[in-house]
Amino acid sequence: MYNPIDLLFLFSWSFMIFGPLTGFYVGRWAYGGSSNIPEGYGDYVSEKRRIFRGAHVNCFVFPYMCIMWGLTVQQVGLSEFVVTIGSALMVTSTVFMTIPMFLSIKWPMARNACAIGAVSLIGGISIISYGYFNKLTLTQ
Repeated sequence: MYNPIDLLFLFSWSFMIFGPLTGFYVGRWAYGGSSNIPEGYGDYVSEKRRIFRGAHVNCFVFPYMCIMWGLTVQQVGLSEFVVTIGSALMVTSTVFMTIPMFLSIKWPMARNACAIGAVSLIGGISIISYGYFNKLTLTQ
């Protein structure tokens, strides 16, 4: 059986590749790039372009949060079961805070799936907070 933290790190570093790939895509046409600007992306503040930028940034931010979570959870002494649940929540938050944003460019209702990511992120953060609370109160 694999260590859930190792799987979280593998997922995080692998998912992060979407950051440079989406940056390469937008860089081809943004700021006078070599390609034509796709329809609906012309204005810097257009909704499609803002959503794409947000999703692009999330491709970096959420995997980094997963990595920080994995490094932090090793210090609080939680059970492997809780670590597995927390890792799954962090993966879920990454997937549901990025992919639905990209999909919502074409299908706006997909944005609603980001709520799953937000709730999952709150769950992952709560596990770390619980672990540190226990660590600090049990060692006093």
